[in-house]
Amino acid sequence: MKRRTAFAAIALVIVLLTFSDVVDANRDFYKILGVKKGASRSEIKAAYKKASLKWHPDKNPNNKDEAQKNFQDVAAAYECLSDDEKRRAYDEGGEEALKQQEQGGGQRDPFDLFSMFGFGGQRRQGKAKTADVTVPLVVDLRELYVGKITEFEYTRAVLCAKADECQLKMDACAGPGIKVQTVQLGPGFVQQIQQHDARCVAQGKGWKQGCRACPNGQKDIETKRLLIDIEKGMDSADSIVFEEVADEAIGHTAGNLIFTIETLPHPVFTRQGMDLWFELTISLTEALVGFDTRIKHLDGHAVRIAKSTITIPGEVLTIAREGMPIKDKYDEFGNLYVRVTVAFPSKLSADQRDKVVALFGQPKMRDEL
Repeated sequence: MKRRTAFAAIALVIVLLTFSDVVDANRDFYKILGVKKGASRSEIKAAYKKASLKWHPDKNPNNKDEAQKNFQDVAAAYECLSDDEKRRAYDEGGEEALKQQEQGGGQRDPFDLFSMFGFGGQRRQGKAKTADVTVPLVVDLRELYVGKITEFEYTRAVLCAKADECQLKMDACAGPGIKVQTVQLGPGFVQQIQQHDARCVAQGKGWKQGCRACPNGQKDIETKRLLIDIEKGMDSADSIVFEEVADEAIGHTAGNLIFTIETLPHPVFTRQGMDLWFELTISLTEALVGFDTRIKHLDGHAVRIAKSTITIPGEVLTIAREGMPIKDKYDEFGNLYVRVTVAFPSKLSADQRDKVVALFGQPKMRDEL
């Protein structure tokens, strides 16, 4: 049943959104999801998952009416804020503007939102980009099996809010840190030489030294709280990307913050792709007459491992669909492979030896020469 919860939630969201015209207007979608107005796509997605799990009607059996309303609001907020066009319209005029856009009213520049929130776009393709930042994200195998949303505080350099007040006209500036000087080589001959000049912040613009509007210089320090969505089935070296939330710089597009998954070794299970491996030790008696046992899986559910016939030491048993969930595929799993080791007794008494011989016969002299 748990594995079908995601599918049921998606179906319910679709139904709720179908009747979105009857919900209250003028809702604060950012407040509903618990994100700031400048939140990235990744932050919005993670916040939506967290909020939808919190307000799912099945998880609130004693307060289903309120839960359903809140769940509907969460779905509407995500539908709007995850779509660049809808988000821009909502930011300009709330749900009324969003409704007008959906009815075909007014053509707006689709790149305004990109420049407003730092999402990049065609207008910004020519800009230089600050360096991407890669951070290892260490998780255990259980978190990759069940999924997890975690918070991460990231400190970065951001532009001074009043940086425009500290810029002055400098025609020689060709871009951030670049000045072009024209040199007369002779009658009718000139040459342009590029030089480094820290005062240049953009084409035709320089920085006013000692500007009171930005007492700390061009940049300030910001601590940003991110919601990281570790999806079921992710593997080592998978990446979670927050677009354009690395350091800012004048005349540059901010680079990406990239989290790369690193998996801690598990004491019981070993992962190979989407499959899991488990080492099971059984007694000699169980190897001969069969066995029936249960093991605890990563999320705590019991997995039955049984065999009624003889088991050969080193034999591998396959338990279908008990491996890792396959990312981005509903209700699909790898396999669990169980390698069996037989624990032989260290010695036999004379009576036990006689009984073994009685069962299997006296061993014969072997001559393989």
